[in-house]
Amino acid sequence: MPAGTSAFGIEGTGPGTEGGRFNSEALSQKIMGDGASPADRDPALMGPVVAMIRGSMDSTNPAEQNKFLTYTAATAGVPVRVGYLVGYEIAKALAVEYELNDLTTLRGPKLRKLMSSQLEQMSAAYLAQQRNAAEGRAARAQ
Repeated sequence: MPAGTSAFGIEGTGPGTEGGRFNSEALSQKIMGDGASPADRDPALMGPVVAMIRGSMDSTNPAEQNKFLTYTAATAGVPVRVGYLVGYEIAKALAVEYELNDLTTLRGPKLRKLMSSQLEQMSAAYLAQQRNAAEGRAARAQ
């Protein structure tokens, strides 16, 4: 990694650097994180949360948005600020198909469609993981 470049792909964050511009040569794995898939997260918790977020996508009510993004508007059964994790998972999945520069310019209906699709895929992955776990428990019980 070039001197003065953070693992997040931002130049100018280290000692002896000027400005703060995006490092387009940073590896996407360094930028986008841990390599875990959404299904690797706890499906019993994340499945319902993803469904709730998907159901709230068209809401313009700040209180509806806050229950996924703040500490103060927590909802029973919903981890505080879980919307950031879900957003991270969406961005990580989209980074497989889009260059980072293109990701940062997505807006409007195209972004909404991509987000909805990713939420649907995440829900399906969580449901499949829960189903597999239940089948495994049933098989062990026999």
